[in-house]
This record gives sequence, structure tokens and C-alpha cells, in this order.
Amino acid sequence: MECVHDGCGSVVAYNGLHDHELACPHGPCDCTEAGCDFAASPAALIAHLRKIYSICVDMIPYGTAMAFIIQVLAPPEPRRPVFFYGNYGTVFVLHTYTVHPENGCVLASLSVECVRACGRSTR
Repeated sequence: MECVHDGCGSVVAYNGLHDHELACPHGPCDCTEAGCDFAASPAALIAHLRKIYSICVDMIPYGTAMAFIIQVLAPPEPRRPVFFYGNYGTVFVLHTYTVHPENGCVLASLSVECVRACGRSTR
């Protein structure tokens, strides 16, 4: 059976179709902005974030060392996630978290998530 996601075209056995469609890089991803019901392929999500929310989304080639300078804002400043994508169009979100311990130091941690298909059926 053929995958139903636009741009994929993979043909898989019937018993493996569900698993393929959940992991398919062309499956629909939900918009990360609160209240937005947009869902589309990773490539369309990147275009949506750029056009509708003016979010910068950069490409990061796999296997390449890169240095980042990420401004970490102290609460209650809003934390805007950083979006980027890899060679194959996979979308990633970088979140920053800040903590203010009692001694006045600011600690920051980073979390990277891979944006995947939301798992809803397209049939």
C-alpha cells in the first residue's frame, strides 16, 4: 500500500502501513504556537512558522560542528523557542529554561525536540 502523506510515495506492506505513517517524515506536524490548528508536512510547517509568525528557521547540516549563541531571558520574559531543520527536512525545536536559585546565579538548560507527525489518521 502507498503512504498517504504528500511527498512520500513509499509503498509498504499493509501490516506495516500504520507504523510507517506514524514515522513518515512527510506526515503532518502540528504548529507549535498556542491556539494555532495548522498541521502539515515538516517543510510546510517551516514555511508556516516563517510566514505567519516571522520565526527564523535555519538549516543545520548533519555531521557539522556549529557554535550557537542563544540569549536566555530571565523570567518573566517570554521564552521563544528556536527552530531549525536538518538535511532531510526534519524539524527540531530548541527550548531554553532558566532557574534563579537563592544565591542570585542564573542557571540555564537547553532541550532539543524533534518535531514529528502528530499521529492522527489521514484516511
